[in-house]
Amino acid sequence: LEESKVVVSEIARLIEQQHRQPRDFAILFRTNEQPRLFEVELRKARVPYVLLGSQSFFDRREIRDILAYLKWIDQPDDEISLLRVINTPPRGLGPQSVKLLIDRAVGRGEPVWRVMNDPSAIQDLSPASRRGIEDLRAILRDIGEALTRGPMAEATQSLISRTRYIEELNRLYDEPQERETRVASLGEVTNAIAAYQQRNPEGDLGGFLSEIALAGKEMGSEKDKAAAKNAVWLLTMHAAKGLEFPIVYMVGMEDGLLPHSRAVKSGLEKDIAEERRLCYVGITRAQENLTLSMALTRMKWGKPRPTTPSRFLYELTGKSDNPNRYRKPSSGQRG
Repeated sequence: LEESKVVVSEIARLIEQQHRQPRDFAILFRTNEQPRLFEVELRKARVPYVLLGSQSFFDRREIRDILAYLKWIDQPDDEISLLRVINTPPRGLGPQSVKLLIDRAVGRGEPVWRVMNDPSAIQDLSPASRRGIEDLRAILRDIGEALTRGPMAEATQSLISRTRYIEELNRLYDEPQERETRVASLGEVTNAIAAYQQRNPEGDLGGFLSEIALAGKEMGSEKDKAAAKNAVWLLTMHAAKGLEFPIVYMVGMEDGLLPHSRAVKSGLEKDIAEERRLCYVGITRAQENLTLSMALTRMKWGKPRPTTPSRFLYELTGKSDNPNRYRKPSSGQRG
C-alpha cells in the first residue's frame, strides 16, 4: 500500500511542480495482480493512466463475481448483483428457474430476493432450485453475521470458501498459471478489504463498496485511446519490450515477484535467468530516471507478511551472493 502511495504521489508532484506530462511516466510490474493498488492511487490523485499487457483488476470475472456477492450481502434487494451470483458457482438455479423468478418478481412489483423468500412463490420449482435458494439464504445469513462479528477480510475469505469459488476456478480453467493468477486476484480483494479496515476501523462493508465503486470507474485503458496519448503507463515487463519512457518505476522488487515465485520454487537456474532477463528489460526502458521500489510488508489474504528484497537488487549493487536467497547454490558453485 505504501509503495503505491509513494510512487503515485511522486508522479503527481513531478506533474504539478516540474510540469512533466503523464505520458513521461511508466510503472512496470511483473505480475497481473500488482497494478490494483496503483490503479486506485492514480484514480484518487486524478492522474490519467493506460493499462497495457494486463486486464484491469476491476474488469476481471472473479473480481466482479466476489464484489457482486458482497454487494448483494450488503443490499439483498440489489438485483443486478443477485442475478450475477444467483447460480455462480452453479447451485441448481438454471436459466429457466431464474426466468421464472424474474417474471414473478415483475408481476408482483417486488425485488427478486423477496420472491425467493416467499414459500408460495417457489413451491413449484425443482428440488435442486429450492436447495439453491436455501444455500443463498444460508450464505447471506452466515456471512452477514461474520461481517458484523469480526474482521471483514476474514468474512470475505469465508465467503470464498463457502461458495467453493476456488473449486469453480479449477473447473473452468485448465491452465495452472491461469488458475494461479485468478486465485491470487481473489486474495487481492481480501487484501483491499483488510487495508480499508486498517484505514477506517469503524468502516463497514457499505463504506468499502463505495470506495471500490469510486476506484473502479474507468479512467484510462486501451478502450480509451485518447487518454493513452497523455497518460501514465502501467504495464508488465513483458509488454514493455521495445518501448522506452523518460521516467520509469520498477515496482515490487521482491523475491516472489521478481523473480516470480514459480521461478524461485523451481530452483532451476534457467528459470531465474529468464526472470533476470525480464529485470534487464525493465531497467533498460528508462531514458532519464529509473526508480526501483519494494514493499517491506505485503498483504497475503488480508494479513501483512514480511518481504525479501529481490536477489537482483543485490546483483545490481555487485553483491552476487544474495544472503536472502531461498535457493541454495549447488555444490562448488557461487550465485
